[in-house]
Amino acid sequence: MFEKIIQRLESTNDYSEDLILKIKDICNYWSSISDSTSSKLKEIVEKYQYENLKNIRRDDSQTTHLEFWKDIGVFSLSPALEDHDIDDDFMLFVEDFHGKINFSNVNEIDDDELDIYYELLDRIFYTWISFLWQECDGSKSGIPTCTIENNSTRMFYFNDFLFDNISSFHNEWFDKRINGTAFNRRLELEEIYARTNRNIKRANKTINWTFEQNQEISEFTINHNVTIFKSSGQIDEVIHKPDTNYDNSHEVAAKYFIKRSNELINDNWKLEENVGNTM
Repeated sequence: MFEKIIQRLESTNDYSEDLILKIKDICNYWSSISDSTSSKLKEIVEKYQYENLKNIRRDDSQTTHLEFWKDIGVFSLSPALEDHDIDDDFMLFVEDFHGKINFSNVNEIDDDELDIYYELLDRIFYTWISFLWQECDGSKSGIPTCTIENNSTRMFYFNDFLFDNISSFHNEWFDKRINGTAFNRRLELEEIYARTNRNIKRANKTINWTFEQNQEISEFTINHNVTIFKSSGQIDEVIHKPDTNYDNSHEVAAKYFIKRSNELINDNWKLEENVGNTM
């Protein structure tokens, strides 16, 4: 399931063999529980249809978000509508892998790679559960669907496979059924993985994506408040300015980067994250 992602990680030569082997073992575990996880997800999607919210949320609640709760560094999920409303029927429908894997490599990850290791785990985990959610027609529930970390922080949205306020679904609080996806087609696993890169929000990092269609390649880059789009020999460079009194120009650039990328995806361009931009 994760073969192409693993191959790309290996091709960069940026990661130790110990890290790659542990990632492989965890990916194998997630692949092995994909069918059972999908079965639970289908039930959850069926239960949390927009039209059914009035029957399952608290009387004084008008929430429209389905939240999957997890802790930082723990890879389990439980659905809820609001704080303290964990659904007992599906509590820990995804269980953490710790204690469930006999790692093929007993070596520990070096301290200087631990942050990289956990960020890669985060990316692959969100890619995996997002892909399953997509395959289970999660968008047809008609509500924003996201993860909550450490009981407070709204993190990752499945509706467009993006983190927090970069997602266009972040502030969808109107009590109405929505079009639950940003896309007119299903994304491939590797396309979802590209969108899990948190560096889109980090001004001092560079994201470089390529888009391919009919053997034509376009390249799209963001760094700080500048986006550069290269296609058919043409270069479109935009310096984005803040839209408020404080300097949020990178956020403006990031949202533009995503908006234009979404348009390309919906025009049937295939997204790929360039080697060397896997973090």
